[in-house]
Amino acid sequence: MTEYKTFLESVWGEQVGQVDIARMLNGQVRNHKFFSWPEQAADIYAYIEKYKHEDVYYTPVLFRANKRQRVLASAAQVVYGDADTFNLDDIRCEPSIIVRTSPNKTHLYWLIEGMSDAQTAETLSHSVSVAHPKKETGFDDGWSCTKLLRVPGTMNLKYMGETGEVYKVEAEYTGVVYTEEEFTEFYPAVPEYTMDFKPFPEEELPSYATVLNEIPPSTRLEGLLQTAAFPKNSAGSEALYALYVELFNLGATDEQVYVIAERSPLNKWKRDNVANPGKHLWDDIQRARAKDGQPDLFEEEEDEEEVVTVAPKKKSKGYDFLTPAEKENLDGCFIDDYLAWTSSKTDAPNAYHVAGAFTVLSTVFSDFGHAVPHWGDVPLNLWFMVLGSTTLSRKSTAKGYMLKCIEALEEEGYNYDLGSKFTAEGLDEALRQNANRSALLHIDEIQGLMKQLDSKAYLAGIKGELTEIYDGKVTGKLRASGEEKDKKRKGARVALNLFAMGIRKQLADYLTEEDFQSGFLTRFIWVSAEPLERTAETDYIGQQDPTERTKGDPAFLNLIEKLKEARDVWAGWNDPTSRTIAVPMNEAAHKRFNQFVTAALDAAQAEAKSTILEAATNRLSTSILKASTLLAMADMCDEVELRHMLVAINYCSEWFEHLVTMTNLISESNWKRRQDKLLEVIMARGGECSWAQAYRAFSAELKSREFLELVQSLEESGRVVLLKGKKGSKSLVATEEA
Repeated sequence: MTEYKTFLESVWGEQVGQVDIARMLNGQVRNHKFFSWPEQAADIYAYIEKYKHEDVYYTPVLFRANKRQRVLASAAQVVYGDADTFNLDDIRCEPSIIVRTSPNKTHLYWLIEGMSDAQTAETLSHSVSVAHPKKETGFDDGWSCTKLLRVPGTMNLKYMGETGEVYKVEAEYTGVVYTEEEFTEFYPAVPEYTMDFKPFPEEELPSYATVLNEIPPSTRLEGLLQTAAFPKNSAGSEALYALYVELFNLGATDEQVYVIAERSPLNKWKRDNVANPGKHLWDDIQRARAKDGQPDLFEEEEDEEEVVTVAPKKKSKGYDFLTPAEKENLDGCFIDDYLAWTSSKTDAPNAYHVAGAFTVLSTVFSDFGHAVPHWGDVPLNLWFMVLGSTTLSRKSTAKGYMLKCIEALEEEGYNYDLGSKFTAEGLDEALRQNANRSALLHIDEIQGLMKQLDSKAYLAGIKGELTEIYDGKVTGKLRASGEEKDKKRKGARVALNLFAMGIRKQLADYLTEEDFQSGFLTRFIWVSAEPLERTAETDYIGQQDPTERTKGDPAFLNLIEKLKEARDVWAGWNDPTSRTIAVPMNEAAHKRFNQFVTAALDAAQAEAKSTILEAATNRLSTSILKASTLLAMADMCDEVELRHMLVAINYCSEWFEHLVTMTNLISESNWKRRQDKLLEVIMARGGECSWAQAYRAFSAELKSREFLELVQSLEESGRVVLLKGKKGSKSLVATEEA
């Protein structure tokens, strides 16, 4: 274990992020497993130890989420290169680490003191590749930050089928460390294409609308203008450059490009409140003009089959409310960071963790803001119904990590958790005493509670009361009391968040379409997932890094720090004990939201087997507005931008699918209950009854056509026989099979 422990600690050091450990299967690197560094260091070492007799690969760059994509690359402290058949005597400066992968083949690393940015590491690695062209030197030209390299201490089986030879991958350490300045003396950074910069135009620039009318229409341009594309880091430069190039290709002048780019969500200088953003943008446009037409500096990721520790998705109908371009260029956000942390700790399905992440956001930021659709102020609380097919679905595990975040965020002035046991009176009192504040209620075994709400007198009416509370208000009440002052209780504004869990089929068997029609259940976001299929990897139990107890969990602490920072910013704008403030959508987000609402309702109308799906989808649209607002607040933005709306809509695709599944299950359960009821009616009359007697039991809920369909379904299953008598009389007879 020492070999790869020493190596990985040297390459990754004190960087923080997600790392990809991959294995060769059937001649291709396909088995990818992600870990969080450094908190899962012990698990990484144990995993490599388990497969050290195989071909094992890793990424020298760390990522922000469990995906080996360039836009997610976050940290690196080494320059790297696959020297392949290159003669090491021709290297310009001594590597810090030489990894020998087979005779006369090596991987090279240079440790750069003070470097932590993945894009800088990629640029310098590109410089090495450019300095030693592959055709002339044999140095491999792969330098992307997604590159996979071999792990010392493991085996190289590549040649076993050809020659029978097997090689152990070994590392040699020279102890040399460079500063970035020292390294670039040997390998200058890939040169910028230069030009004489024109001064910023002094004359008045044309309007945005004028420029759009002057340049030819372009579908690609429209897509670039309607998506924020990349997270808030230097990877956003790639998308902004694509915008420039498209405008250049359309014949736009520098001035026209500036007018369009200045308004774009890709304008990182304006977005990030950089000083003198106009000059930065103007200079960048001219650099892009000089580079335009040169070879692409960035290598694309390899196509790969990602294997992560979540249950594989079932093949679905593929609900997706984003365009391919929007989906490909989604912005990174708090949800990605949360998933990176939780998925490094547990194999609970990501769908549960997404619900937990949004619950954390709604609990924190409901204190400060509200959305502003035309019908009035909307509090930012969210209700999730988290369901599984068994108790082994890891629902409680996901809830535990959510509550860990909530607990870490509770401090003086912020008390969120109401627990899981409540009565109507107790909940009313707790919320009234916490007026204008956010609170969280979490409920296990929701199917049991639903039955109690309908059967126990002291819980009567709580569905209606919870529905009112969801909408942001505890109403005033009169109560019997010896004290005059206690007889009248004033109403209060609140934001109650609810995280409920249960067994999907048990809940569907109990619920009826009427439960949806009452409005209570439509307020939930439905989340459903299957338990993991057992494999050797899911059975594997790692060990906690003993240093975590003293150092803490870096990924978790970083999450909490970011949330507290955003919360402090909002507290500076608005006292959480006062009324919340409006967080509107900007024009682009508002337009895209309305496009989504129409698409979702169209999908519901096309899919619906009953009337309940459309009503639930309409309410889901409000939840998406809330979710996008919460993402904006986490980014400390005072309005919802297009990038926030697109992320929320992306998650809605899966939520809508779960909603369809659940409403169909409830409809099917309703149908079965009606079949059973009809059989009971027939059997209660000795196994035979007239059509009129049978229909009388259903006349309040079914039209005659619907009752006919019910009878036909029982006929087709062989449980009922329809007999026709004289003068058109009809009777229903139950068969022995019934």
